[in-house]
Amino acid sequence: GQESGNFAMLKQVIPHYHDAPATASLAVFSRSVTMPFPALTDTPTATASQNSYGRFDLFASGRLHRAKITMTGYGEIFGLTPVFAAQGVY
Repeated sequence: GQESGNFAMLKQVIPHYHDAPATASLAVFSRSVTMPFPALTDTPTATASQNSYGRFDLFASGRLHRAKITMTGYGEIFGLTPVFAAQGVY
């Protein structure tokens, strides 16, 4: 996530695949307080399906962000690039 004292809007996540899965979805877990860190068992703040451009477009506001990707079919991922905007900037 961003610096712990500032809110940030997570607006996009770009996955980097070695082998792309048939489909993929993303769940984002965000918190406005620095502790405890968002758990993957919490209710997601935002969810998105991978679009035709191969990325996940969403809006999730918070100080901390954690993401979980669910894939169908074989897929191998080697990285994620989060795209942030300042709070209130879309």
